[in-house]
Amino acid sequence: MNATQELLALFKAEVLERLESLEQLVQGPPEGWDLAHLRRIAHNIKGAARIAGVDGVQEVAHLMEDLLAGANSGDILSPDAVELMREGVRLLKICLGSMDGPSSPSVAAYRDRVKGGAPAGPRPPEASAPAAPKPESRRAPDTGSGAPSEPRAAADTLRVTTHKVDRLMGLASELTTSGRGSEEYDQALRELTGSLQTLARQFPGIKATPSFRAALGNAQELRRSLTAEGGLRSKLASQLQEAVRALRLVRIDSLRAVLDRVVQDACGHTGRQATLDVAGGSTEVDRAVLEALRDPLVHLLRNAIAHGIETPAERVKLGKPAVGRVTLRARSSGAWVEVAVADDGRGFNLHAIRLRAVERGWISPPELETTEEEVLLGFIFRAGFSTAETPNQVSGRGIGLEVVRENLEGIGGSIQVESSPGRGATYCLEVPLTRLTTSGIIARLGAHYVAAPLVSVEQTFFVTPADVRMVDNEPVVAVNGEPIPLLALEGALKIEADRREKRPALLLSEGRTRRAVLVDQVLGCRDFVMQPLNWNLRHVPGLIATTVIEGGRVVLVLNTRELLHLGVRRSSELAGSSARRARRVVVADDSVTSRTLLRNILASAGYEILVAVDGRQAWQILQEKPADLLITDVEMPEIDGFELTRKVRAHETMAGLPVIVVTSLGNEEHRMQGAEAGANAYVVKGAFDQDELLRAIARCL
Repeated sequence: MNATQELLALFKAEVLERLESLEQLVQGPPEGWDLAHLRRIAHNIKGAARIAGVDGVQEVAHLMEDLLAGANSGDILSPDAVELMREGVRLLKICLGSMDGPSSPSVAAYRDRVKGGAPAGPRPPEASAPAAPKPESRRAPDTGSGAPSEPRAAADTLRVTTHKVDRLMGLASELTTSGRGSEEYDQALRELTGSLQTLARQFPGIKATPSFRAALGNAQELRRSLTAEGGLRSKLASQLQEAVRALRLVRIDSLRAVLDRVVQDACGHTGRQATLDVAGGSTEVDRAVLEALRDPLVHLLRNAIAHGIETPAERVKLGKPAVGRVTLRARSSGAWVEVAVADDGRGFNLHAIRLRAVERGWISPPELETTEEEVLLGFIFRAGFSTAETPNQVSGRGIGLEVVRENLEGIGGSIQVESSPGRGATYCLEVPLTRLTTSGIIARLGAHYVAAPLVSVEQTFFVTPADVRMVDNEPVVAVNGEPIPLLALEGALKIEADRREKRPALLLSEGRTRRAVLVDQVLGCRDFVMQPLNWNLRHVPGLIATTVIEGGRVVLVLNTRELLHLGVRRSSELAGSSARRARRVVVADDSVTSRTLLRNILASAGYEILVAVDGRQAWQILQEKPADLLITDVEMPEIDGFELTRKVRAHETMAGLPVIVVTSLGNEEHRMQGAEAGANAYVVKGAFDQDELLRAIARCL
């Protein structure tokens, strides 16, 4: 059983136990329901499902939590709400049995019923945009007679599922990969021919024998045939790959109707007026990339309206047109697509960001005025950040931008923001053109294999320790007379590499940014299909995907863009670094699903982990064994996370122990409680951003 299967099995066992309690509670008369207990069970199920990635269970539990959100102790739910709660329990059992996703008709129907008739605490509308219209609704008007057009459209259009296209692409790539086996046969025939020719030189008389001439001629002819056939197969496989890849390409402006609706809805909720302009809408990207872009673009457009565009009266007073302008620009750049979302609003309030960053403990008061603007703007992508005073249907909950960053990083993309006070803000997104096939340089690094997309590799060369010099405490190597920063890839990926004097290096470049990365052996160029990273690799910086090459070897595909901009310099990696004691982390969480996930993440990052099933056990462990960090949930029996944090802060020798609260409770009240208790960081589980957690740990240690 792999780590993912283990996590799902633990999740299922945990939720079945909680479901049993939930079912017993709702079977009784509503007058006797303990609403706080029901809400807590629903919340725990939602949190476990979110971590395990079981969307159907998560959504149903969230909806049940919404039903109870507006009720106080001693309240009695309406008959409709009672029936919806009982229906939710039944639906949870169905979803758990089939691991049903949010697209399930049953879940969708339940969502509609809860949102349409929930009597207490109705949930605000989802931030996600309505589904894109069917392609037929976007077809250009027919200029001829109407009757023949429908049969012609039916004859020219064939709907094929993305799964089938992916399968076809996989087969085409396997055809290309399998063709590389002929290279071995070609090499064997070349060696055989060479041996025969050597034999003829050593024994001249043998050349005259018919059998020898026939053998040599057959070997040469077989090699020519094999070369011609291999070349033809390679050409056809490449053409097939390109044809299938073209099937997956869609225009950016295929989202236009969705994004227009998002802007209209956001304006309606906020009282703003704005138009959406799209430039470069004909830019094509892989369908999977566009799907991954959809939610981030929705969030950014809503954010531009809610926080950027002023009200019509404010704009007129400032000398601006009453109607604001939001622009989406897209363009291709090599193997990447650049998308910008800009508005002509007020820009970011850097003073408000500074104050909120101090409140969160991200910067200290002395750093308030010296922190650079780029760093300040980076805070807006942290979990829970919001400068809105009052939450509404569009903004103010402290969610959204961290999800944007998470979604983009999940496909190997990135996001930056620029702001001009009084003139507006621009979000700059960069995503790979395709998530499917690419060409790359395959290299070996210790016992592992890595691949760098060919479009990012400028050249390969060899490096010895004598070639490396230190500039500003960073290792650099001269390439064509230019000093290039040098990164030992094993240090970035935490992989054990060979220790040899002379090692190959790949010179990566993008625009004017260049960096050399060390490997152990360059194996050559390959075409390969990129597969998503397993969950336990997603926190590793510098990786974008995996692939499998001939011989069943798993290859880690490098995120060259991230490596080029890696902020941490590892100057000692070329010569090797001394081993350090693994930092010890105590994890306190009453959910076995959460404990297992946290343990796996921390173990993969090289930490020593001690787990506790509740706050009391964690306190005992802390008193018995020295620890470097405490990670705690909030809602636990006997001693909750806040009380545990206060006990640590009050202890004579443990007062300085870093504490990170990791919980699904993301509202402002709970954050303030965590800060008052003395927590160093507060991480909302959400879709569980492992990178954010590991960065928080690194800051604390």
